[in-house]
Amino acid sequence: MTTSWTNTGLNKEDVFVVFSNPDALHALNNLGTYGEVHIVGNNGPVFDSANLNDNSASCVTFSPSGCWPVAKSYKIGTNITPGGTGSWTFTFGYASKLSTQSAAGGGDWNSYPLGGPTNSGLPYQLVAVQPGQTP
Repeated sequence: MTTSWTNTGLNKEDVFVVFSNPDALHALNNLGTYGEVHIVGNNGPVFDSANLNDNSASCVTFSPSGCWPVAKSYKIGTNITPGGTGSWTFTFGYASKLSTQSAAGGGDWNSYPLGGPTNSGLPYQLVAVQPGQTP
């Protein structure tokens, strides 16, 4: 998925993608090595992981060489001038070892909350802030 934006304001801005639903984010980060995520912003790669595990009990440290869950937010554009544009890309894939995959194009993606899913997907917001600030 790729989404674009335009700075329609009067000042420079930093742009963040914010994953604002903790249940959806945890469902994604519960996949461990059964899923992978890649996020690309205006300046190139922002995040890559093939071990989406947010369980600190099974992961002593969170690091690119171990468990690396998707965080709540990422800066995907820096100092975007008024009228400036940008885009970000989110790529997700299930690992081939996942035996419960549905046929291509079928079924829900990232069902949440765990244990009794009522929703699917990964809700997000694009948030613009003054340079140097965080959402």
